[in-house]
Formats: sequence, C-alpha cells, structure tokens
Amino acid sequence: ELIDKALLKPFTMADFFELLEAIKSKELPKQIYGTIGIRKLLSSENPPIQPVIDAQLVSTLIEYMQREDVPHLQLESTWAITNIASGTSQQLQSIVDKGGIPILLKLLRSAKDRDAVLKAGGLDLIVEFCKTATENSRVKTSIWVLSNLCRGRPLPAFQLTKNAIEPLSKVIKESDDAEMLTDAAWALSYLSDGKEGGELVANTGIVPALINLMNHPFLSVLTPVLRTIGNIMIASEKQKEIISKHPDIAAKFYGLLSHAKKPVRRESCWVFSQLAESTSQNFDVFIRYPDFVQKLLQITLTDAPEVQKESAYALSFIIKNATFDQSRDHQYIGIESKTRWRVKVFGLVH
Repeated sequence: ELIDKALLKPFTMADFFELLEAIKSKELPKQIYGTIGIRKLLSSENPPIQPVIDAQLVSTLIEYMQREDVPHLQLESTWAITNIASGTSQQLQSIVDKGGIPILLKLLRSAKDRDAVLKAGGLDLIVEFCKTATENSRVKTSIWVLSNLCRGRPLPAFQLTKNAIEPLSKVIKESDDAEMLTDAAWALSYLSDGKEGGELVANTGIVPALINLMNHPFLSVLTPVLRTIGNIMIASEKQKEIISKHPDIAAKFYGLLSHAKKPVRRESCWVFSQLAESTSQNFDVFIRYPDFVQKLLQITLTDAPEVQKESAYALSFIIKNATFDQSRDHQYIGIESKTRWRVKVFGLVH
C-alpha cells in the first residue's frame, strides 16, 4: 500500500523531510517509498539536486542501486542517480566521489541487472519521463539510459524494449546533438533487427531523417544509421521502395562508397545489397547515376576483403535482377562483357 501510494502521489518540496526520514529507514517499504518520492522530485521541472546532495542521499542511493534482491528499489535509486548526474559538473562530481559511476555503468551493461530493471517496468517509466522532460540535459540522460537498456549481449527481449522506439526515433528526427544521436541510433539499430522491430521503427516516419543523416561527419552516428536503414529494408519491401525513391538517395550512397573509413564503405555496400536484392525498379536510379556501378566494380577489385565481399553481393544482385534494357546499358555494366564480371563477382562471394 505504501509503495502504491508513492507511485500515485505528486510529491512537492513540502514532503522532502518526510521522504528523507523514509529513505533512511530500516524498513524496506519505507525505503522504497522514500526513494520513489526523491526520484519524482528529481524528475520535476526544478529538480532539487543540491538539497538531495546536501542531505547526504547520494551514498544511500548508490547503496540502493546495488540491491539486486529488490529490483524496484534498484530501479528507482538508479533513476534518481541519473537525474543527479544530469545537473552541473560539480553535482555530477558528488556521484563520482562516492564511486557511483562504475556501479551505474555496470548495472546498465550487465544483462542480468538490465533485464531486472526491464522486468520491473523501468523502461516504461523512463519513456514516460522523456515525453514530459523539457530540459535538454534531462532528455539527454534519459536517452542514454534507454539506449543502454536496449543494448548488450545477449539482447534483451524485444517485448520489453519496443516502447523505447518512439522517443528514440524522435531524437533522430528532431535533434542535432551528436551524443544523443549516437545513443538513439545505436539503440534503434538493435531494435530494428527483425521484421516486427524494423516495421515499428519505420512506422514512426523516421526514414527521411535517417537518410538525411547518411552524410553525418561522426562515424558513431553514421554506422548505426546505416545499419538501421538496412534493417528496415530487410523488414519491409514497402520501405525499400520508399527509400529507393528518395531524391538524394543515389548521391548519398555514391558519396559513402568513397568514404575514407573502411567500416562505412562496407556498411554502405551491405545496405545497398539489401535494396538490389529485390526488384530492378528499386535500383534503377542507382545504375543510372554516373559511375555508380563502376564504383562498385572498383571496390570489388581493389578494396579490403570484407568490403569486397559486400560490394560483390551488391553486384551479383544487380546482375541477377537487371532487366533486358538495363543490361544493354553499358553505363550500367561499365565493361564490355557482363559474363566476365559475373565470374569475378561470384568468385568473391563464394
């Protein structure tokens, strides 16, 4: 009853000393009650971060973060600590000084602890907070937590994490913060891996924003963006058609095939192969783009083996699915004899 009361009650600073007494109680229900209340205060528009620090609650919250036997207490205290971490650098230092950062990272990266938080409903609570948070630092912290809850090996059950798709997609569509984009994109690259996940991610209307990010300067953003696009195409033929009709898509891919970083060239070839695997209509715009196929051929011959393999797959699908008119176009083939290159392509693949 006490815990249910805490979950329903809108706490204010008038309740602070009551919560302080409860959180330091020897009785578990009161500890949970007090921690929920403090977490709610720290999640408000004007969070009392400094009063919580001054009341010596950081050590108590860090202690509760390690209570694996009480997932609800562990969740609420972890959430409160992440809210404190979103304050000033001096306030963050109070967590560092008490040894809280390694414990927080361990909790989010441990599959066992992560799953305990998920099963206790932690992700849904953070999703709700994301919907109402207005300060960028608080949104940023929440997205970081969501991202960590959606990642790791083994991956968490999709049913426990799928509600994170909406707030993560909103970041991709609306934010220009590189750290937030990195966290959101990596989480979505895992959430989109599978038919249901790929379709749910695509249904948020995220595809145009993902395509716009295909020329992002940071590899930490670009790599998961490409993986997410590829996953979406695997999940939905409709999305393949939508992506292939984007006015900038051929130019975006062509630029990535010349990218200085090997992982980007490899990932780009892999994504394009998902597009070329279906119908000739989906890759017609690419083979009509100046030097696009020639660039794929060059990669197949001269790039690193792992990149060659992916470009070879892409070429093999073009050869397999090309129409008669496309096959007659020497710009499409870039060589005199398609048969000669067919042997080269399949020789690399197999």
